[in-house]
Amino acid sequence: MEKWCIHDLKQFGNCYVKVLAIDGADLYTAGYTNSSILRYWKNGVSTDIPTTNTAYANAITVNNGDVYIAGNEVVAGKAVAKFWKNGVVIVLGDGIRNSRANGIAVKGTDVYLCGEVQGSTNSSDYATLWKNGQATTIGLQNS
Repeated sequence: MEKWCIHDLKQFGNCYVKVLAIDGADLYTAGYTNSSILRYWKNGVSTDIPTTNTAYANAITVNNGDVYIAGNEVVAGKAVAKFWKNGVVIVLGDGIRNSRANGIAVKGTDVYLCGEVQGSTNSSDYATLWKNGQATTIGLQNS
């Protein structure tokens, strides 16, 4: 029988935990702080990922020891979809339209993300799938 320990994540300051993943016996959680820091925890031990602007962690996964976090960073008033692999940022959005990465999965060397991108001629959001950084529009989000 596995035993799980609940850690007091508040001890690390004002933070918001949104997502979790399990890899073997390790529990990963991810969130963000009130400042420009993404944060994830492995078995209760925190790791900070500094960002230039306010950023949000929306999903986390672990593959072969690599930690992937999907989310967005607010740049000049626009949400820009991004993901971080071991703390290194990969930009998905164009910074012109709002975009968010809400889910992430890794298979082999391929990184898949799902989210939404605002339309170029309207304010509707379009469901979007990214594979290795290349976006494919799936359709209007509410369709």
